[in-house]
Amino acid sequence: MTVRHTVDSITSDALDALYEQLNAAEAGETQRQLATAREALASATTRAAHAEAAIARVRAVAGWAIQGWSDLSPEKVLLAVEGHEPAPAPAATQATDPSEGAPAITTGLVVQPYRDDHNRPRWVFRCWGTDTCDGWLSLDHHSQQSARRARDRHVAESHPEEQP
Repeated sequence: MTVRHTVDSITSDALDALYEQLNAAEAGETQRQLATAREALASATTRAAHAEAAIARVRAVAGWAIQGWSDLSPEKVLLAVEGHEPAPAPAATQATDPSEGAPAITTGLVVQPYRDDHNRPRWVFRCWGTDTCDGWLSLDHHSQQSARRARDRHVAESHPEEQP
C-alpha cells in the first residue's frame, strides 16, 4: 500500500522522489505524444506525395489533350489519372519546346514546380515511360534548370532512339 504523506509529515527526500516520479511520467507522456506526432507527419507526408503524383498525372493528361493526343478516350484518361497507364504511345505528345534548348523528343515528360514539406519551392521532373522506359520521377530540384538537366540526362540514357 502506498504511504500518503501530509504536508506536515513529508520529508524533503520523499518530496524529491515524488517530483522525480512526476517528471518521469511527464517525460513518458511527452515521448508518447512525440511518437504519435511523428506517425501523423509520416502519414501526411505520404498522402501529400500521393497527391503531388496525382496532380502531376492530371497535368500530364491535360498536356496530352492540349497537344492533340488522338486517342484520348475517357477510359485512357481514367487509367492515366489513376496511375495505371504511364504514358501515351511514343510520338503522341511533344512534351518539350525545342526553342528552350530541350530535347525535341515525343514522350510523356513533365518539368514543373511544387512545394516541399517545408513549403519551399522545388522542381520535379517526371517521365511517364514508353516501351523502353518504365518511367522516372526526380524530386527536390532547387531550380527549373536542375530539373531540366535531370530530364536531359534521363532522355539521353533511356530514350536515345527519340533524340534528334
